[in-house]
Amino acid sequence: EILEKENELNEDRVIKYMIELCEALEKVHNLTPYIIHRDIKPANIIISNDEVLKLIDFDISRIYKQGENMDTTLLGTKGYASPEQFGFEQTDCRSDIYAIGVMMNVLSTGKHIKEKENEGKLKYIIKKCTKISASERYQNIEELKSDLESVYKNKSKKIIIDKNKEQGKEKLKSKYLIDKIPGFRSGKKLNMVIATLWYLFLIMGLIVSNSPKMLLENGCTMLILLALFLLYTNFLDIKSKLPMIRSDNEVIKIIGYFIYSFIIFMGFGSIAFGN
Repeated sequence: EILEKENELNEDRVIKYMIELCEALEKVHNLTPYIIHRDIKPANIIISNDEVLKLIDFDISRIYKQGENMDTTLLGTKGYASPEQFGFEQTDCRSDIYAIGVMMNVLSTGKHIKEKENEGKLKYIIKKCTKISASERYQNIEELKSDLESVYKNKSKKIIIDKNKEQGKEKLKSKYLIDKIPGFRSGKKLNMVIATLWYLFLIMGLIVSNSPKMLLENGCTMLILLALFLLYTNFLDIKSKLPMIRSDNEVIKIIGYFIYSFIIFMGFGSIAFGN
């Protein structure tokens, strides 16, 4: 009803609603076994007079079943349903995340993502939510909520976009680059302090070097630690790009981490200590 009256909503308002939706889904997604809604769309969202969001219509929701390859019943609203809801694989919490991405685009632009894409502060979040491959999306509702909260708190991004579109795009890219650095992504001060100390520790390894050989050894040790750190903290969504690690199979994923860790150790180790 709100969308019909206003056609599109202010992005901050959309983000606020989506954070509340994430909080509602956290409860059902964290049950054992967890429940997937499978039909998230504007028509199933109610906003009360006191601006409280409520998610309704759990008629086609399902319980996630470990080990199943696909759903037995194909349901969902066309345009909002994720690819796996059409029988390619079993739906899980990432199917709801896909629908949230589509809905964010509809609420903020008045159009479906195939007709018009959001170019504001929600652009990158929507893109990640609506990846065709579930392994490339947010892996749980908490990750999505964290990014939404980070953007919502950073009011400067809205000012940049409204003030100067072209200049804003460049500044926004710069800000998002900072947001992608492990330790700074959540916007939490404690995490940023710990991350800063960690990066300074790595840099100190180069400063204390008093010979070319020691500089090489310390430099390679620093690169090993940094590469492992970026790998395990999923820098620039690297998990979705590397074979094996992007697998939904936990055993294959663990083997992948072991292989890549071994390559990092052997690669930089042979350079530093090969002679």
